[in-house]
Amino acid sequence: MKQIPLHTEKQPIDQYLEELLDYCIYFHQELKGFWFQDSEKIKGDYMQMLMERSNESQYVLIRNIYQYRKAVNEGIPNEVEILGDVFAGVESLKLYRKKVMAQSSKDHEVRMLAEVYCMAGYSAIKIVDKLIELKVLQQYDDNKDDLYANHVRRIHRYMAGFEGFKALNKESLK
Repeated sequence: MKQIPLHTEKQPIDQYLEELLDYCIYFHQELKGFWFQDSEKIKGDYMQMLMERSNESQYVLIRNIYQYRKAVNEGIPNEVEILGDVFAGVESLKLYRKKVMAQSSKDHEVRMLAEVYCMAGYSAIKIVDKLIELKVLQQYDDNKDDLYANHVRRIHRYMAGFEGFKALNKESLK
């Protein structure tokens, strides 16, 4: 995965923000976008929803960049504060990127599918059932130990991070 672009002293801020925006979209594509390659509409709708609601660093950073641009274009006096949020967002994205790089593609797949099913209103138990049905998760390990409860805990942990989706479906965290 590419490195996050860094701002240089001589670089115009607008140029840097454009590079950051491009990187955030690239980061999204690397983590989630490829799952929807067959449908541009679903991929676009999913990206839009994440940009509006997700608390993941890349989407918060996208929102902050748009807020900064709006402040500059409309002469809103808090543009410096928002720019500070952008640079703080870059630091958050660095930490998040490091965490993501330590995860497997299987972890990314499970989290992304949990996100999609959470948005559709599925409970953690229903999500686990669906992922087992799809053979994304296995109910038993090689020693025939039941993994179901571990999967439910994992999905609950993921869902706790999907705060922005509660407005979509208040029943999703049951």
